Amino acid sequence: MKFFKLLVAVMFFAGCSTSASNQRGTDVAFNTDSNKVAVESEVDAIPSSGRVILFNANITIETDDTDALSSRITSLAATYGGYVVSTSSGLVVIRVQADKFDSAVEEIKKSDEDAEVRIFSEDVTGTFRDTQIRLDNKIKARDRYLELLKRAENVPAALEVERELERLNVEIEELKGQINRLSHLARYSTISVRIEEEVKPGPLGYLFYGTYRVVKWLFIRN
Repeated sequence: MKFFKLLVAVMFFAGCSTSASNQRGTDVAFNTDSNKVAVESEVDAIPSSGRVILFNANITIETDDTDALSSRITSLAATYGGYVVSTSSGLVVIRVQADKFDSAVEEIKKSDEDAEVRIFSEDVTGTFRDTQIRLDNKIKARDRYLELLKRAENVPAALEVERELERLNVEIEELKGQINRLSHLARYSTISVRIEEEVKPGPLGYLFYGTYRVVKWLFIRN
């Protein structure tokens, strides 16, 4: 209620006679451009007709040379138009272009025919569109406050409007960040590869392993 009265006051002072306005014009000046700070950055938008789907893969591979495999996977990131997110002991996380996701996964699987692969997808189209709508509404609200600020001839009222503009600017940047993050994750799919040291079995172990391979072959064949 208090703020509503303040806005009414802004409108009232804006409607004062032009002579009074001219008399105070040099006494009260508000920099409306300062309230556009950091809201001009571009939003990484996705075409309105498209779906926004995030793809992720978790792969577990056993190898007798973890360092070599880790190096190979990191190099694949660039091969498939992406980049390395992180590398640590036994875990490599990369992102590749979404249209090359399947090819990258297949290439990594070549390192171990028994690799465990789990692929996930998440449709975030609704969240993406809702966030865009919220952003548009915040920008329109900001523009209305900027117009009020231009008309303000009362310092307390103008300061109140500027505080609202600062709040809106923060919210606008947060929404832009959310949109950009979702858009980026839709363009670059994430592949997490867990690398485990291969345990070589003894003579008896090889016997059981051979039996497992035969049974597996029979099931696949049938």
